[in-house]
Amino acid sequence: MRKSHPYGWIQWYCDFYLGKRSEDDERQIKRWLGLAGKKGRFRNYLITLIKRKNSDYNDETVSPKIRQTLQQWGYKLTKKDFNLYNSDTWFFPVHTGDLIMFPSDTQHKVEYKRGNNIRTSIAFNIYIKGILGDLIKLTELKLLQKGG
Repeated sequence: MRKSHPYGWIQWYCDFYLGKRSEDDERQIKRWLGLAGKKGRFRNYLITLIKRKNSDYNDETVSPKIRQTLQQWGYKLTKKDFNLYNSDTWFFPVHTGDLIMFPSDTQHKVEYKRGNNIRTSIAFNIYIKGILGDLIKLTELKLLQKGG
């Protein structure tokens, strides 16, 4: 609770929706993203439970408490959101210079090549060790040798 919004999140949200901005906006938006955003823990937990039960996105018998929490934060799981991260099929648009890596046992295919330009596809097994990414940007991935 803040002085500017003594009734809490819902009062802040109504003000925000109506275009009123406050010093609390950044904090409240981060709270919402952490709960219901693309990487939100409650949203992703609900999706995980649905997948475990081999159910559908709109099966309200799957975790009604999590669904209620999400609704209190102004979010309801949609078919689009459910399928976005839990698909059996993925499409990656590829541009010149792109490198896409995936496990060798992943079934895959490439689109039909149109035009006279050259397309090179290379397949091989690699073993990476070391550090990829950046700790500051939270993209760091440490790959160590087995037992190392």
